[in-house]
Amino acid sequence: MPATNDKKLSWPAEVPPIPLIHTGPRSGYLSRTIELLGIEIPAGYETDGASVPRLFYNILGRFTIALPAALVHDCRYDPPPNDRGVKYRWLTRKQADQEFYENLRKCGVNIARAQAAYRAVRLFGWKPWNAGTKRGIKNI
Repeated sequence: MPATNDKKLSWPAEVPPIPLIHTGPRSGYLSRTIELLGIEIPAGYETDGASVPRLFYNILGRFTIALPAALVHDCRYDPPPNDRGVKYRWLTRKQADQEFYENLRKCGVNIARAQAAYRAVRLFGWKPWNAGTKRGIKNI
């Protein structure tokens, strides 16, 4: 597991409400640009929340307190395009997954659930990561 100092973790008060417009039970988009956990996410960015199979919703639901961490993680795997329409990943997959774990803890997700979500993205995250690479997302 990524190292963490659990005594200092708390949900940052400066995180704004998430302006999410649901387009279905498993999808939505941001109605305006926001900054979450140090990353700017543009209006129109589409998300499925935490990509959790229904069987595991009792561990981590799709649109719960984990949503800010899930949105940032989504942006690390599938970043918004720059001004020239090119998508660049600034972190490795492992770094993005470690950041996801830390952000889950900051959001108030308990250690056991955060660890389970971290293990899941480490085991299964290669599929969407590789799919993004095939679609032209550049790894830096």
